[in-house]
Amino acid sequence: MPQTETSPSISVRRVPAGAGVTLVVRTLGSGPAVAMIPSWARGASDFDALMGALAKAGFTAIAVNPRGIEGSQGPLTGISTWDLADDVTAVIEALAGGPAFLLGHAGGNRIARALATRRSERVKGVILLAAGGRHRDQARFDLFANETMFAEPSAETFIRVMHESGFFARASDPAVWLSGWWRETAQPQSLAHQRVDPKAWWAGGGKPILVVQGLEDGIAPPANGRDLAALYPDRVTLTELEGAGHAMLPEQPAAIAEAVIGWLKGR
Repeated sequence: MPQTETSPSISVRRVPAGAGVTLVVRTLGSGPAVAMIPSWARGASDFDALMGALAKAGFTAIAVNPRGIEGSQGPLTGISTWDLADDVTAVIEALAGGPAFLLGHAGGNRIARALATRRSERVKGVILLAAGGRHRDQARFDLFANETMFAEPSAETFIRVMHESGFFARASDPAVWLSGWWRETAQPQSLAHQRVDPKAWWAGGGKPILVVQGLEDGIAPPANGRDLAALYPDRVTLTELEGAGHAMLPEQPAAIAEAVIGWLKGR
C-alpha cells in the first residue's frame, strides 16, 4: 500500500510503481481523479495552484513526480516513453479508484498520450498543456536546451533565454522558474522520448482531448494544437491563450484553470 505523509493541504504519497520504481505523488481534493504529469525535468509542485483550483471544483488532483524528481526513484537508463507511462498507470491504479483524466504539461503530454494509447481503459480523457511532438522551431528549442537545460545559467542569462526561446511570453517574468529544475533528469528523459516515434502516441488513444496552447510558445508552437484539432475535430477542443509561452502554468494560472475545469465538467 502507498505510504502517506501529510502537509497542511497537499498530501505527499510514495507509490510503488513496479520493480525498483517508487514515485512521490502530490494529492489534493476528492471526486473524479485528474492525474497530472509535469514538463521536461520539472516536478509535480508546478501544479500546486492548479491542484487547488481542481480540488475546489470537486476533483481529486494527483500530480506525479517522474523518476529522479522530488524523491521519485527508478532506473533512468534505457527507458522509453512507454516506461514512464506505465509508471503513471501504476499511480492511477493505486490512487484513482478507477479510470482517471490525464493532464500533461509540455514533455508530460507525450507520457499522457502514450498512456492513453497503451492503457485506454484507465483513461477518461486527456488534457494537453503546451502540446508538442510534431512542430518545433529547432533553433529556439536548441537555445533553450543548450543554455538552460544542459548548463546552469546565471539569472540574467536564464531570463534572456526564456524570453528569446518563447519558453515564457515577453510580458511574463521567468524568474518564477529560476528554481525547480532537475537537470540531471533532462538527458534521460530526452533519450526516453527519442526511443518512441511520436506517431505511436500522437492520437491519444482515441480519447476526448483538450489542448491549451500558448500563442507565444516557441518550444511547442500553436501549430501542434491546431493540427490535433484539424485531424480530430469530433474529439479535440482547442483553447489558445494570449500572454502564454511554453511555461504557461505560472503565466496564466486562472485562464488555464478555467479552461481545464470547464472542459472536465463537460465530460
